Amino acid sequence: MQWGWVGLAGLIVMGPLPSAQAGGQGVFQAFVGHVSRQILQDKHDFVTAQLCTEWFYQQLQEPSDQEAPPTRHNVVNSRVIQGNAPDELGCRTTYPQGLEEARADFVETQAYLSLSLTFYQLVLVSDRNDDDVYDPTELRDMGESIGLRFLKNQAPFEYVMSLTARFDSLREAKAFTVLTDGLTMLFEKGYRLTHADEAALHRVSE
Repeated sequence: MQWGWVGLAGLIVMGPLPSAQAGGQGVFQAFVGHVSRQILQDKHDFVTAQLCTEWFYQQLQEPSDQEAPPTRHNVVNSRVIQGNAPDELGCRTTYPQGLEEARADFVETQAYLSLSLTFYQLVLVSDRNDDDVYDPTELRDMGESIGLRFLKNQAPFEYVMSLTARFDSLREAKAFTVLTDGLTMLFEKGYRLTHADEAALHRVSE
């Protein structure tokens, strides 16, 4: 997938360095799990909208007089809903208003999926040494990159709650610029998208 989102400078709220205990066990795994589950749902919704849009086009008696159906994007393949491909009943139930409703949802679900995948990239990049644990510096930088202010001596579950809530709110607002600005901030601090990160992105996108 091409990452071509162009962001504007955002306001990042600086916070004090978290304690070593807070940056320790479980925060990275819990946050990755939350984002991964959302990606799985987004992939299902995207493919459903895509296939139903194509199905509605196929029902048109004179498709040549209509716009061409949307091009398949290599964001996710149809195995996401293998064995449960939308049929007439499924598509007409999901999209009672027909083609236009399916097309609108296709655009909507594509945007949500792209944002979730971009956020997943940021989550991976923030784990600088790919050890699946956020150390205090990584946790602080991760928070700053998405505009969170972390306090010292918070329990790991409090960091997880803050991160997941921030992800949910940014996703709902489709706040791509916050994410691209955050990635830029991390890259300027020396973080990089590693081979391990690229492999993880490839797996979650399939």
